Amino acid sequence: MSERLHIYEQISAERDEQDAKWGNQLHSIPVWSAILAEECGEVAEASLRVEFQGEAHLAHLREELVQVAAVAVHIIEKIDSGDWVRPEG
Repeated sequence: MSERLHIYEQISAERDEQDAKWGNQLHSIPVWSAILAEECGEVAEASLRVEFQGEAHLAHLREELVQVAAVAVHIIEKIDSGDWVRPEG
């Protein structure tokens, strides 16, 4: 469990970095989904580098995965708090 806890701590630290960089973000759920998809695209790109350029790129892939997890956590936080833009109508 300590390995997992270490990973969760890194995800939490990344969330803190996102807040420090971007401040409070207020988006609709589709915009949040687009942000997450963009991060997933970066994971795909990093994965291809590992595939074609070797394991030296694993550290970058791991960084991108932590960012994906942090964005997913951010979305969950927004849903749980109700702090997201709702469609008009």
